[in-house]
Amino acid sequence: MAGDQPTSKREQNPGNCCVGGGVAPDGKTEPPNPANADRGCTDILFLLIWIAFWVGMVVVAALAFDKGDITELFYFINYLGKKCGQNGLGKYTYFTHPTNSASNICVDSCPGGGADSSGLYTMYQLDSTASNGYTTSQASESVWTSSYSGDCLSDTKPPTTQYGVGPCGVYGSTAPKGLYICVPDSISDFGSSASSAATDALSGYAEEIKAVIADLIAGWWILLVAAGGSLVVSFIWVQLLKYCAGCFVWTVILGSVLITAAMSYMGYYLYDYYKDEYDDHNIENDRTLAYTFLVLCGIFGLFAFILLCMVICLCKKIRIAIGIVKEACEAVTSMPLIVLYPLCQYAAFLIFLAVWIVVAGYLASTGTVSQSVDSNTNATTYSVSYDTELVRAMCYHLFGLLWTTAFLRHFTICVIAGAVGGWYWTPYIDGDKKDLPLAPVVGSVWRTFRYHQGTIAFGSFIIAVIEAIQLVIEYIKRKYLDENACLKCIASYIQCCLECFKRIMEFLSRHAYIITACKGKNFCTAAWEAFNFILDNLTQIAAVNWISMYLMFLGKVFIVLGTVVICYICAVTDDDISSVIVLLVVCGVIAYSVACMFLSVFETGIDTILMCFMWEASAKGSFIGGYVYATDHLNCFIEGINVDAATDGDQRAAKEAFKEQQTPDSGRKDES
Repeated sequence: MAGDQPTSKREQNPGNCCVGGGVAPDGKTEPPNPANADRGCTDILFLLIWIAFWVGMVVVAALAFDKGDITELFYFINYLGKKCGQNGLGKYTYFTHPTNSASNICVDSCPGGGADSSGLYTMYQLDSTASNGYTTSQASESVWTSSYSGDCLSDTKPPTTQYGVGPCGVYGSTAPKGLYICVPDSISDFGSSASSAATDALSGYAEEIKAVIADLIAGWWILLVAAGGSLVVSFIWVQLLKYCAGCFVWTVILGSVLITAAMSYMGYYLYDYYKDEYDDHNIENDRTLAYTFLVLCGIFGLFAFILLCMVICLCKKIRIAIGIVKEACEAVTSMPLIVLYPLCQYAAFLIFLAVWIVVAGYLASTGTVSQSVDSNTNATTYSVSYDTELVRAMCYHLFGLLWTTAFLRHFTICVIAGAVGGWYWTPYIDGDKKDLPLAPVVGSVWRTFRYHQGTIAFGSFIIAVIEAIQLVIEYIKRKYLDENACLKCIASYIQCCLECFKRIMEFLSRHAYIITACKGKNFCTAAWEAFNFILDNLTQIAAVNWISMYLMFLGKVFIVLGTVVICYICAVTDDDISSVIVLLVVCGVIAYSVACMFLSVFETGIDTILMCFMWEASAKGSFIGGYVYATDHLNCFIEGINVDAATDGDQRAAKEAFKEQQTPDSGRKDES
């Protein structure tokens, strides 16, 4: 039992990947014990840096709130390039010519429209010489109506008098809550002709949108079914994998060999056919086709031979990979709540992102908008300038987004690895892991939070730095290298190399976190051990990754299709739903999101099981207590140990009783 294991000690041989703790006098080593290991805080220096960085984030937020005003982001710029709400201009943007984007002016409040007490209507005329950019006049109803039958609804003519466009009548408008842009109250305000044209253009889209929204509202319960049903289908997929993973994998492998062999035979058959045609008719095209198919025959034949050799040579590793997938299924089934933990990560990220966006909005609002006109083309461009101090604050804030996002993602990996590792290193006795730690997921969260935040900060910092360099190169490429194809190509090549390096570091960090979660090591030690582990087990890792990638793809297809079928059955029974297409698309998106969340946990579990199994296999039964930790899916591949004796509870109890009889004084020694 787990209680029979000796108390964990601080690791005395960190260089040995098979060692989880101390070494007994008989030469046996202590296995990793994630749940009860004697841990200490790792990478304290980076933990302090992480805390100091977040103090800096708070300072940046305070600076943004002090110097910025986020409401200014909702102020638009008028057609002269002046920002509304500044220099005496009104806060609200109103378009004097509703279909012309170059007719926006700044007003104190959105006009209400309609005639005044004298029966006259207000008209707006753009005038660049006026202080506010426009002039007003009064006109009769007929003039007001005729203005919208002419150029006031034109989107091609610049709305100024020099192009023959006169004043336009004021229409009723209001601003949506929180925005400073005036939206027409009714299309009919523009007159019958304008109303008819606009209605014809918009009515079809409006009706379709209303129908879609009505279907989504009526089918709200089906969306809930999609969320819950996709989770149920995910667990069904895990059960299928537990019993059918080998069938899935071997079918694809043998099918690939047979298909490539068949393609080779088909190439030879067509070569023989066109060769005979050439011999009979002496047409050069037949000869070309014959040799083309001969080359294809050779290529497919060589590929089939190589694939067959790989299957024969890697047969054991493929069987181990299948066993690892089944073992991961056992772990997820034993800890079903583990698949919901990523929701905590997403919730934390959404909270952080909301705060980050607010602070970024305040920082962005500190800029000064300027307008410039090209003397040759008369094109108007706008630019925003910031103080140097605020530019640095923005860069700091952006890096905070990169680092925190990577930190949350890596924290989740470490938590899942700790929970799965705790499950794996529970002794397997009598066909079960009876001494599984209580609340393994909660325990893993506590250990990660209490001891390994510094390690996660270290690993995520490396990823954040790489991503920041990528952003800098992308900025330089867009701003300065558009006209230099050679330098732009070099920059793209550097970006490609950085992306490859980032993926390598993500892969290495992932395995380092597994070591940290299982053994409590710091990032550098864990990363070095992970690097050696990857080099020593490259073919096994490749086999596991290939098989898991294939099964993850099948899993996503199975979960999405299964959920959509369930939702379709529910939707056709609801008479309030006019069309199920959009509803099923939304259900498919929900199912895909749940599948990605579920299978990301499963994928981390596979990597953890792989590493733990390789540690146990390399130990060859030299762990203290002689326990076997892998289940029947994998323990048959462990050499140097009698699996049946090690996993039989009755035999172990008899052996322990015999040892006690051989040492009759042990009880008195314990009492003393």
